[in-house]
Amino acid sequence: MDFKNFDNECRFEWFKFFMLALLEEPAVLLHLFEYLLE
Repeated sequence: MDFKNFDNECRFEWFKFFMLALLEEPAVLLHLFEYLLE
């Protein structure tokens, strides 16, 4: 997944998603990072 290819609006949507995920369930973010790093 190449974040450089996202336009600003899409990046903002992802940012909001990450913030909500972090507030709701920090473990979800860890799993997502593990998935992205594979």
